[in-house]
Amino acid sequence: MADAYRLLKTAPRSGAPLQAANPDGNMLTMEFGERGLVTYMVLEEQGKVFIVRVQWI
Repeated sequence: MADAYRLLKTAPRSGAPLQAANPDGNMLTMEFGERGLVTYMVLEEQGKVFIVRVQWI
């Protein structure tokens, strides 16, 4: 999870869009570790990233 957190701080747009039909949307997902998934929202105008959900599957 620490690696995903660092990547979110430096390159938040590196995740995959939550909805394939909206590739430029602000909701993204990123896999981490062997079975982790984080869903997050990028607010570029405010310079903020909000983690919405962390899952281990």
